[in-house]
Amino acid sequence: MKYTTYNIGGCKIGGDLSTPTLLISSIFYSGHNIVSDQNNGEFDVEKAKALIDKQIEVSQILNIPTCLDVVGETAEAMAKYLPFVAENFDGPIVIDGFINARMEGLKVAKDLGIMDRVIYNSIWKNQPKELDLMKETGLKTSIVFSYDVADSSAIKRFKILTEGTKKYDGLFSIAEKIGVKQLLIDNVLTTELNSLADVLEANLMFKSLFGYPVGCGPANINYGLSKSRLKFMEKKFIKMIRESAVNSIAQLFSDFILIGPIERIDKACVSADLVNTIRENLNFDPFEVLKQGGV
Repeated sequence: MKYTTYNIGGCKIGGDLSTPTLLISSIFYSGHNIVSDQNNGEFDVEKAKALIDKQIEVSQILNIPTCLDVVGETAEAMAKYLPFVAENFDGPIVIDGFINARMEGLKVAKDLGIMDRVIYNSIWKNQPKELDLMKETGLKTSIVFSYDVADSSAIKRFKILTEGTKKYDGLFSIAEKIGVKQLLIDNVLTTELNSLADVLEANLMFKSLFGYPVGCGPANINYGLSKSRLKFMEKKFIKMIRESAVNSIAQLFSDFILIGPIERIDKACVSADLVNTIRENLNFDPFEVLKQGGV
């Protein structure tokens, strides 16, 4: 099967398992200690640049493609964050946060001439004005959220993508109407560890059926996973091992993963380097095997 691939900000996303997984880290997220005023977007420029430079350095050393998820709480904040990131980072950029911040991000990206580097987060329960702006600004690439809070099964996720719900059209149909052609399917994880099983199943199913890049956000599990399983270990190692293990499992059948705070990029890249080596040396295509088995 021919899988869909995109080139965004110099990074190849999608394709078979020989393509390295794109790691997406978040900056200016809620509670980020480099931000002094979330509403007005006041932040420590030197610390922010140091974090971005660190991501670029680790990415280059291990040859791991990375992306920055710019999270804004207000339009005013996004208007400051996005130009700064675009100037200091050459790769793909995710526009994220509250609706007014996301919409401002589209406008700013259009003015900056970086729409070809933008990934919007996301197509899912959007207001009409937001969808209109996506179309007006010529948005090419967006994450689509295959998620229902009441049912995280792969079958329910499939219906959200293709059929929709009583209130919303199918996400593929919405994307087509507004002209967004490059889709990244985010099989959203909850904070429960067992949701990773549903997501792995959904990743395999959707990649084999649709060919689009698929991924997830293991950061959600890392936020919520209880430390009680690891009480016998020294505390300083618990977080590192937990994140590395969850990221590695999530990455195995993902074209992209959202790792959470940018401060985690070094650990995430080390895990990704190991998993990419395993993926490259598989002697079969798990997505094609699944399709032939009659998904």
